[in-house]
Amino acid sequence: MRVLYFSEALVPPFDEGIKKASWLLLRALQASHEVLALTNRGSGIPDAGVHRVRANRLLLSAGLMRRVRGFRPEYTLYFPTACATLFSFVRARALATYARTPVAMVAFQPRAYGRVARALIPLLRAGPVWAQGEATAAPLREMGCDVRILPPAVDTETFAPADDARRRALRAQYGLAPDVPLVFHAGHILSNRNIHALVSLQRALRGEAQVVVLGSSAFGVDEALVRALEDAGAIVITRYVERLAELYQMADCYVFPVRSAQGSVEIPMSVLEAMACNLPVVSTPFGELPRLFPAGEGLRYVADDAALADAVRQALADKSVRTRARVEGYSWAAAAQMLISGRTA
Repeated sequence: MRVLYFSEALVPPFDEGIKKASWLLLRALQASHEVLALTNRGSGIPDAGVHRVRANRLLLSAGLMRRVRGFRPEYTLYFPTACATLFSFVRARALATYARTPVAMVAFQPRAYGRVARALIPLLRAGPVWAQGEATAAPLREMGCDVRILPPAVDTETFAPADDARRRALRAQYGLAPDVPLVFHAGHILSNRNIHALVSLQRALRGEAQVVVLGSSAFGVDEALVRALEDAGAIVITRYVERLAELYQMADCYVFPVRSAQGSVEIPMSVLEAMACNLPVVSTPFGELPRLFPAGEGLRYVADDAALADAVRQALADKSVRTRARVEGYSWAAAAQMLISGRTA
């Protein structure tokens, strides 16, 4: 099938949830379909089949229209960086006009809608919207959108468990102590991700475990939060790490402290990656996680930040971790197939 795939997120490095999801979905589509991948950001990635086109923020562009119509897509998919905003619907409508096909939109994070958006979005609908959960889906359904739920997806080949020898070798490579338990978190070092909870966690675990935080480069970092983490004794990495799986593989526990719905996609990719590496996970009951993955077998939810340290201690002592088994059935290939077929799980 000829698939037109458009996303502003197709710009490396792919170290943020929506950018990473957009990239992995593209690769899965390319494995089974003829795909024209376009973006209006960055410079494109020609070697990976991603081409930059000149278009304004609403995608009003004669050049884009000619490129799309010359391809004659049979299916069109739009993965907006900002998820399902009013302007995302405007762009989807433009793509539908160029492609002469319905446009399926992927929206992984909830948005608030004012009066103008609620009036216009029903007029701009160009096809189904694929969401990860009800926080995103519910307001869109209220506006008459055809909302479908896309299951989680994770690259279980890249993100896989490491044995003790591999873990020790990785720690030596990164200059970390071989025997000190490592508690890891990956994501934006910004206030809306409740990073202060990791500052308190490192203070509470001083002498027991080392907190390591990898900051995404997508939106910069809050330097005050970086200093607070480092002052508490945490190790902070702000450079891009190409082999991200290695950081999970040398860790002993993954922590996800985010509470704000705007702090992450509804099914946090970092949690799935940690589970794929069979790490015990301590998390807030964020988004769709409790529905998809009830507590147990190495997964713990904490109601407040004060409970975080004790939950991590329990996770580090847990010998019954089976988190990888809980995500092995989810793949980007399956997600891509579901989008193309239009059938939900």
